[in-house]
Amino acid sequence: MCGTWRGAVAERLRKKDLHVEVMDCTYWRRQMLERLLFGSIFGLLACVHAGSGEKTYVQLAQNHWEKIDDMVRELSRAVANIMAVVLLTYVERRVRGLAEGPSWRDRKP
Repeated sequence: MCGTWRGAVAERLRKKDLHVEVMDCTYWRRQMLERLLFGSIFGLLACVHAGSGEKTYVQLAQNHWEKIDDMVRELSRAVANIMAVVLLTYVERRVRGLAEGPSWRDRKP
């Protein structure tokens, strides 16, 4: 959660036993853009390589890492030019890391 009222809203949610993470808006924005890159790139790869036998996100990440890195670099430059947000270094690793993480590892695209 970020924004002007983040502290007050987070406090109310915590009183209801809800987990809330308060963070800087710039950090949150970068994190959401990385997740958007992940969803866009892996969705495209899943469609293009639908008949190749890759059934999970981690298989796509392992078999097509060069394509993923190229697309991340290209889209990162576009984000920097259009939205004036510079993604941090090693964004390619973090995007591939999302596919290899416990939340997405065994999921099918």
